Amino acid sequence: LDMTVVEYITAFRIQKAKSLLRRGARISDVAESCGFSSDSYFTKVFRDSTGQTPAAFRVSEPREIE
Repeated sequence: LDMTVVEYITAFRIQKAKSLLRRGARISDVAESCGFSSDSYFTKVFRDSTGQTPAAFRVSEPREIE
């Protein structure tokens, strides 16, 4: 693996966030559930990781049914 522990944990948290967003969870709830200190920091990390904001991701992805 070519990633640090921090990069691995961040990737894991972003994958969890994507799943929650696909289920229609509110961005603030996703940020909190995934351990981010604020909505704005979550949005920054998500955008850096995926190239889009959480809101844009939610619109572009098909919704999952729980």
